[in-house]
Amino acid sequence: MMGRGLLVASGAALLLAACASAPPSPAEGAQRVTARLVSGAAAEGVRYDKQAGACTGGGVQLVSSAEYESLTRGWTSDGTCTSPAMEDMPAATGYPLLEGRQLPGSAHVLVRLEADGRFESVRAVCATSVEFGAAAEDTVRTMAFRPGRCGGEPTRMAFMVPLDFDPD
Repeated sequence: MMGRGLLVASGAALLLAACASAPPSPAEGAQRVTARLVSGAAAEGVRYDKQAGACTGGGVQLVSSAEYESLTRGWTSDGTCTSPAMEDMPAATGYPLLEGRQLPGSAHVLVRLEADGRFESVRAVCATSVEFGAAAEDTVRTMAFRPGRCGGEPTRMAFMVPLDFDPD
């Protein structure tokens, strides 16, 4: 049986990241999570639809389509580059309490990653609620990413990270 979970949907890969030994104690108020990378039908939470400029899955839009375009302008690749890759998942994350309990929720987070792997910015674009958006931003900031490459060189890029929080 798996404990509290955080699903991270990414690309076409299917990976399972679980702690082989006890992870460090979570920060005060945080819950331990098990992280799974999933794709396809398993990732059904709130997402940002770039074509429509709107959130799907009944989500709250936290960034307007105009602001999204502004944030990604000059940060997107022409499609010939390799995408950034996640290198490290958090052992724990803050899990928002809604209605006094942990409810499932999701968010779609825009990350702008510098060529050296540092975050320039992390913004929840859509989320089940404002609280899940804030928790998703905090969670993404604890992750490590290897920058994408263009012509073999590390390149700054903007990309979306979908997160699904599952309390079961």
